[in-house]
Amino acid sequence: MFGALLALTGCTPTRAHPGAASTYRPPTTSPGKSAGTAPALTSDAKPLADASCSSHQLTMRFSGSASPMTGEHSALVTVWNVSHDNCRLPVYPTIALLNGRHPLPFGFQDNGMYVHDRPGARIVLLPGAAANFLVAKYRCDVGDMATVTAIAVSIRPDSLSVGLPTGDAGPTLAYCKSYRGSASGDPGNTVEIGPYVRGQAHGI
Repeated sequence: MFGALLALTGCTPTRAHPGAASTYRPPTTSPGKSAGTAPALTSDAKPLADASCSSHQLTMRFSGSASPMTGEHSALVTVWNVSHDNCRLPVYPTIALLNGRHPLPFGFQDNGMYVHDRPGARIVLLPGAAANFLVAKYRCDVGDMATVTAIAVSIRPDSLSVGLPTGDAGPTLAYCKSYRGSASGDPGNTVEIGPYVRGQAHGI
């Protein structure tokens, strides 16, 4: 079944490098800056009107997994503003889950059974400030078809991607096989996305 999935996208997966953020321009991607130490977050600066964050202003890091609920597989992602200007994030990130450089055909929804953060106003990131979001999904009951090795976030003009660690250190996200019919109908192939929340994420 994994072979059929690769035929869908027409690419051969390669292993993502865990931890470091990179610029994601399918199908050719040049590596970006690795994430640095998270600076202190301050909140008293005035936002700049219509200053949406660009991919050149941000870096991203996998920050661990949330405390698991029954059947939950999740990943926490932190983004930092590494520029000298304020910038504004969208309420929710737009993401893709990758196997190598290969987007997997998950369905996506805002919030859900595992993600309960209430969306607020768009967050303005000061220089050096951080925000985080949660990605979560149900386990694969039948089995894994393809492991998620990276998360890509669409931020103009490109996208940022971050590799996920494997083994016990990783979030164990995977595209699922199905009992019957199309794999897209399996409950484990719908991914919940949380809104951006101020501050660096700390996995438990």
